[in-house]
Amino acid sequence: MEVEVITNFSEFLALEGIWNDLLKHSDNDTVFLTHEWFRCWWLGYGDGKQLFILLVKNKGEVIGIAPLILTPGWILLPWPARKRPLFPLQ
Repeated sequence: MEVEVITNFSEFLALEGIWNDLLKHSDNDTVFLTHEWFRCWWLGYGDGKQLFILLVKNKGEVIGIAPLILTPGWILLPWPARKRPLFPLQ
């Protein structure tokens, strides 16, 4: 297995077919997990943040997607949190 990091908006847009197809075949097929929903969310709330989407692949086939963001600033949690991503941005 391999993990690919997507940080570019145009690369995110290119994932729409794969994203929605993967969702259709999952047990969690809901409008709130569609590519369109995340695209609208990003366009509305993504300013000042960095896309950080993880694609999990098995033999080149996408088997999982984790849509994440990197955001500047402080997070108030009752436990320590990592400030740096696990995977360095390239």
